[in-house]
Amino acid sequence: MLLSTLLRTRASPILRMPVLRVVTNLGDVPETLEAQLTKVVADIMKKPEERFWCEVQTGARISQGGTKDPCVFVSVKSIGAVGKDETPRLSQQITDYCHNALSVAKDKISVQYIDMDPNTFARGGTTIAEQLAQQSKQ
Repeated sequence: MLLSTLLRTRASPILRMPVLRVVTNLGDVPETLEAQLTKVVADIMKKPEERFWCEVQTGARISQGGTKDPCVFVSVKSIGAVGKDETPRLSQQITDYCHNALSVAKDKISVQYIDMDPNTFARGGTTIAEQLAQQSKQ
């Protein structure tokens, strides 16, 4: 089976390892931020929460629009599931969640999507491309 075919399928559990990164200039965020944001994104992507990585960096020296107003930058990296069909809903839900949970104005919340190449992400000592190649042989 071609790698491109495997990447288009949602059946492979290997492909289910999105990475969320939240950077904010806020000093305090709810203890539940990682778990709740992961749930929001996992529900839309139709991927199990236990496959997600989530990093939250608070107190960052970042600004949006040249001001020190509270702001949030969210990066969503995934092999698939961040295309034109998913990103409008993801954008709305991530922005709504951050606005409600962190009391940050919606225009101060930015989301970046990165569709990762399976050769650039490894888990358990092998790249996802290698794992996919092994899976296609089975």
